[in-house]
Amino acid sequence: MTHLRVHLANCPIGGQKFSVGSDGIHRRNVIELKLSGTQLRIRQTNEGMTLPRSKLSGRTVHTTTIEFDNVPPHRRHSLERIADDIACLLALATVSPVVPFQYEYGALGRSIPVSRKMTYFRPLIDRADGAAVSSFLKTTWTQYRRLKLRRKLPAVIDYIVHAQHPDQPIEVQVLLAFTALDSLKWTWCHQQFNFRKHVEAMFKDVGMKRGLKRLIEVRNRIVHRGLAGIPYSTLTNHNDRLHDMVREYLLRLLDYHGPFARYSSRTLLGHLPRKRRR
Repeated sequence: MTHLRVHLANCPIGGQKFSVGSDGIHRRNVIELKLSGTQLRIRQTNEGMTLPRSKLSGRTVHTTTIEFDNVPPHRRHSLERIADDIACLLALATVSPVVPFQYEYGALGRSIPVSRKMTYFRPLIDRADGAAVSSFLKTTWTQYRRLKLRRKLPAVIDYIVHAQHPDQPIEVQVLLAFTALDSLKWTWCHQQFNFRKHVEAMFKDVGMKRGLKRLIEVRNRIVHRGLAGIPYSTLTNHNDRLHDMVREYLLRLLDYHGPFARYSSRTLLGHLPRKRRR
């Protein structure tokens, strides 16, 4: 029976199990897991595992292949969708633009042009730890697939990843994070006005209590004046706090429980317990 291989770019993660590469070297570069009743492997390429960070960042790099074995023709497209969803969750976990660029199914296949570049900046989880990556995917998978269309999660995640582009002005980072929040707010309550009221209620719905008054003032300054007009260090603190909120909300929304990196701390300091459903 035919195997399906989906190749990803820009996914800097570690593995759990060792395999032998084409160069004959053993590397811990494979994650095996079961999602939606389907057994699969996530395998890092030699290039994705061996090149130094300075050589990977800012390039489009084939880092990863998702492998499905013995795939009947009628399951091909549904498994490709599973691979697409894995790529989106890996983009959130690594805060790097992880994208599928080639699908191989026997003699059949298709390629997608990719221009996005890998980033190494404040990942959400410890991406070098294959066990942490596996746990993140398994924990968030069911909720992500249930909510991805209704809450427009691929677009929200893309906004968050775009905000971390190394050449992005900090004002643009703030606006992209607010755009993500606005999208999440709209898909939660379908209300256009009273942004602060509805976002704070949305936060409360997942067990968060965060004030937005000062952050909204900063957003309004940027929108109406083009610049925040406050010291850079102050704006950086506001941006850090805003990204902390968006990250934590998404993790809680996806029922993630485990360690995660707060944007402001740059280390694995946060830990979300299991959520009690209301």
